[in-house]
Amino acid sequence: MYSSKKLKAYFLRLLTNTKTTKFDIKNSRNILFLRYDRIGDMVITTPVFRELKREYPEINISVLASKVNQTILDNNPYVDKVYINFKNNNQNVIMLFFRIMLRI
Repeated sequence: MYSSKKLKAYFLRLLTNTKTTKFDIKNSRNILFLRYDRIGDMVITTPVFRELKREYPEINISVLASKVNQTILDNNPYVDKVYINFKNNNQNVIMLFFRIMLRI
């Protein structure tokens, strides 16, 4: 059985391209932040959401967060959608991956 870390890494490799391309945020409609780590890391990341929304108000900002970090984002006006990462549950990781992809 694969661990949830290995499944996440596999899905991220599917989505990434090995060729180098120039990234221009002005052409983006959606941004997904993967912040399912410690609460302090989420706290210091929240100003990034505000500044991105100020500069690009049309961009949808989503965050993959832990259950604990969800409370920090619940009333954040700069985050459009919060997805919860349930650790060590491979079925939920797969379902979450498809939910995010269908939204993007």
